[in-house]
Formats: sequence, structure tokens, C-alpha cells
Amino acid sequence: MSSPTSADRPTSRIYKRERLSAYDRWVWGFSFQPWAWGPRADRVVEFYRTHLSRDHLDVGVGTGLLLDRAGMPEGHERLHLLDANQGPLEETAQRLARFSPTITRADALAPWTELEPGTFASVGCMNVVHCLPDPEGRGIEAKTALLDSVARVLRPGGRFFGATLLDRGIAGKWRRPIAPLMMAAYNRLAWFSNRADTAEDLERALAARFDDVHVWTEGSLALWYATARS
Repeated sequence: MSSPTSADRPTSRIYKRERLSAYDRWVWGFSFQPWAWGPRADRVVEFYRTHLSRDHLDVGVGTGLLLDRAGMPEGHERLHLLDANQGPLEETAQRLARFSPTITRADALAPWTELEPGTFASVGCMNVVHCLPDPEGRGIEAKTALLDSVARVLRPGGRFFGATLLDRGIAGKWRRPIAPLMMAAYNRLAWFSNRADTAEDLERALAARFDDVHVWTEGSLALWYATARS
């Protein structure tokens, strides 16, 4: 395990392990519903399962619910968990103990110096990008260090996939009735920093680093997958 990150963000406080008991109920039980962000948890799990490999790095692990439900492919070789916060790492490692995960505590926007380049067959990044800081309102451009790190650790032909919540839907229109209220509140609390994020900017940033880029939206959620270059 790496040394603790120096980041001290509002999101770090809500991810203390003693507060994670309500995470799955609020995020996956309430927020991922048709009246809020849009797709249900089962839909996101299906997407997750489609792109998982036997040698996988998960960035921003939450409580491990998605990996728990999706399951590692048969004959899995390695599961590595990376997060800036100790609570989620401990919670997820315990939940997924059957896969013998390795954990690294590191900031998503800092260099992942402990991870060897070109070694993972897949990297998942679910519900992370909208939480990354963007104090100057630059949008996705402020968060591309994450994409650079993923491109570095994926092996040629490896799969990068993930999802992030957008502040507004297509053409600036809200996709679900309660979404604008939740999004505004989360941005005020600095749990989210996604006011300037767009699906178009995400696609451009991915295309600059990966091949076979696919980005689309379901409700307020942008999903993507892409392939590491040779």
C-alpha cells in the first residue's frame, strides 16, 4: 500500500469508513433510479461486467458493490484497487476478499508511481470524474491527468471503461426531474465538481489518448469504453 495522499477534499470526509454504511442505499438504492440520475444499478453492473478482464485495476472503488455484483471473470489473475481514501479501500478489500485484491492509496490526479506501466488488461473508473476538483471551471481538461495515468498502466489493446455524472444533459437540458436539484446541492457541498464537464469534452480527451472510443449518455450518466494504443 502506498503512503497516504495529501489531498484533503470534502469527498474525503464523506468516504470515512464509518459513514459508508449508507453509501449503497443512497447512491445505488436511491440516486441510480429513473427519477434521479437515470440508469438503475443493475444496468451499470451489466456495463461493468461486459468490460472487466481477468487482470483488472479499479480506480475509485466506493464500497465495491459493482465489482461484488459483477464478479471477476473465471480464472481471474489479479484485482488491484486504487483510491485516495482509506475507508473505501478497506471496505472494498474486505467485501471482495474472495478475489485477494491488492490495494494502493493514491490520488486519481497524481502519478501512480507504484504501478508498473503496460500491465493491466482493464481499468475501470466508475463515478470518479465528477468528484475530481475543478476550481477554475476548466471541465474535463482539468482532469486529464487521470486519463494519462490510465493510458500508462494499460497494456496495448487493454480496455478502459467508466462512467461519470454530467451537470446537464444533451444540449444543456436536464434528463430527469430531480437531477438539477441534486446536482446543484452536491456541487455546492463540493462533493461534485462537474459543472463544466461535457460528454463532448470527455470524448475528445479520450480520443487523444485511446483508440476505439465510445461515449454515450443514459440519463445524467455518461458512459464510455476505449482501447489502449499499441
